[in-house]
Amino acid sequence: MAEKSPFSNLHHIGIVVKDIDQAVKHYESIGMGPFKPFAAIAANVVEQSSYGDMHADFDFKIRMLEVGATRIELLQPVKGRTINSDFLA
Repeated sequence: MAEKSPFSNLHHIGIVVKDIDQAVKHYESIGMGPFKPFAAIAANVVEQSSYGDMHADFDFKIRMLEVGATRIELLQPVKGRTINSDFLA
């Protein structure tokens, strides 16, 4: 019996970008796409936290691409301090 791949239940891969429009253009230019807009994080999370602050105020621009059962998620931090914005800095 073949072993199950650790990636067989992979839900999504997140890629943090500085400019989401440029990133979408790049990935679509190499044949990936279309990327669809995704609702802002703030609209989908009841309580937001960042670095232990349970009342953190942050937001992202997000675009998603479905590849089979897996999604590729492009994230551009646009407001607030998060591990994603610190990574880009």
